[in-house]
Amino acid sequence: MVGIVGIGHALLDVLVKDQDDDLLTKFGLKSGDCLLSDEKRAPLFDVALERRDAVCAGGAVANTLRVAQYLWPKDEACCHFFGSIGKGDTFGELFKSSLKRHRVGASLCESEGTDTGVCVCVVREIDGDRSMVTRLEAAKCSLRDLLCEESSQEVLRNAQIVYFVAYFLNSVDGFATVQDLIKICVKNTEPHHHLAFGLGATFLIESFRSEMDAILPFCSLVFANEEEATAFAKVRNWDVSSVEDIATKISGLPKENQRGRIVVVTRGGSSVIVAENGSSFHVQVPQVDKVVDCTGAGDSFTAAFLVKLLEGNSIRDSVVGGIDISQRIIQALGCDVEVLEVKK
Repeated sequence: MVGIVGIGHALLDVLVKDQDDDLLTKFGLKSGDCLLSDEKRAPLFDVALERRDAVCAGGAVANTLRVAQYLWPKDEACCHFFGSIGKGDTFGELFKSSLKRHRVGASLCESEGTDTGVCVCVVREIDGDRSMVTRLEAAKCSLRDLLCEESSQEVLRNAQIVYFVAYFLNSVDGFATVQDLIKICVKNTEPHHHLAFGLGATFLIESFRSEMDAILPFCSLVFANEEEATAFAKVRNWDVSSVEDIATKISGLPKENQRGRIVVVTRGGSSVIVAENGSSFHVQVPQVDKVVDCTGAGDSFTAAFLVKLLEGNSIRDSVVGGIDISQRIIQALGCDVEVLEVKK
């Protein structure tokens, strides 16, 4: 049985350090931005590739699976990724080799005549904060046919956790594919089976409100950061006074089965908020002396949380595990599992 299955955008991350915020200024970026490429920012990709400090397989879901596989306590493959890359191009081959090197299984749609997607991560040297601009290309292609294959459906049916992020809704047939995914997953009634969902980014929350409202009743795990949670409440005109109230309200939204919904909201260096069944609690975050790069902080948190949960740990202990791993990841450039010194 596969532990964690993810469906998402297959991207190659190109990381470039920005010493004096010159790239942020030139391309009209703010610290923490998460944007799709447009005419103004299209030249950034050539600049970043020329000045790159690191290149690695990326995309939120793939990052989560690479870290989760690395943390898995048993010497076996536990993660599987569904996504789309360009057929035969260099970036696609780099993406495939990265998953293989980290022992993440993959079912990939390889699209003719379309390049593999790229995400430029501009990292401020002063504080490690990052701004991301993404060119989706092949990552946006439909995966419906791939998921219809019996081998794919078997992987999904047998998964303990199926994880996806709202970024995937911005794909060809994205929402329809998620609906297909739900139909497959709801047949799994095992007690440890979860459909896990990440809110992704504020522009997605604003653009895909109705789709998220249709998806959430089937999700027993929801991940967000503070900005995303606040945007989620804002577009619904909720009268709430705190992020804790937002998390609690999301946890209490209608659910399609008897299992409750756990909502986890990260807040950078502030405490993590967890809500379930109308109540909430905080988990404190230790101070970090120096942050090199925030890229992958949330992805690695989710990875460690899910692995801890599958090991039978409590929600609180799973959050503590997520905090620990994310704080290690931000000590290096990119979502680099090699910085994790984990005793197997």
